[in-house]
Amino acid sequence: EIYTIVKSVVFDDVSIDSSLENVILNGSGLEKLSRLTIRDKEGEGEEHVNLLDERLIATPAVAVARATEVTAAMADISCRALYDSLSLFESFDPKVADSVRELEGKADMYEDALGSYLVKVSSEDLDSADSKQITKLLHIIGDFERISDHAVNIVESAEEMRDKKFEFSEKAQGELAVMREAVH
Repeated sequence: EIYTIVKSVVFDDVSIDSSLENVILNGSGLEKLSRLTIRDKEGEGEEHVNLLDERLIATPAVAVARATEVTAAMADISCRALYDSLSLFESFDPKVADSVRELEGKADMYEDALGSYLVKVSSEDLDSADSKQITKLLHIIGDFERISDHAVNIVESAEEMRDKKFEFSEKAQGELAVMREAVH
C-alpha cells in the first residue's frame, strides 16, 4: 500500500511523450540496451543505480524518468527495511537484523548516486515539469534514506529488548502488527 502511494507521488507529475514513455516503461530498445550495457557488478540493487547512465543526461526527460524509476526501487528497499525491522519485535532473527543493516547501506548508496545524478541533470536545459520532478526527487530520496535509518534504529531497539528480555504488551504487539501491515 505504501509503495502504491509513493509511486503515485513520484510518478504523477511526470509529463513525458507517450512514445518516450513506451521506451522507458515498456522495456523497448533503450531499456534493453542499457540493461545489457550496464551490468550489475556487486549485487542486487546496484543494477538500478547503474541504470543512472551519464549518457542519458543529454536528454533530460529520459534522465529524469530514469531517476524516477531508480527512486521507486529505493522506496522499495526502504519499505522492506522498515517492514523487516518491525518483524524483529515479534520474533528476533539476527539474519533479519543484518539484512536490515544491509538494506540501509543500499539506501545510502542510492541516495548518494541519485543526488549526484539529479544535480547533474538539473544543470541541463529543463522544462518546468522536469525541474519540478527533480526537486521532488531530491526531497524524497532524503526521506527514503531516513526511513532506512529509522529501520536500523528499530533493529537496535529490538536487540536491546531481546538482551534485556523485555516484551511488549499484547496491545502494543497488536499496534506493531497494524504498523507493519501499513508498511507492507
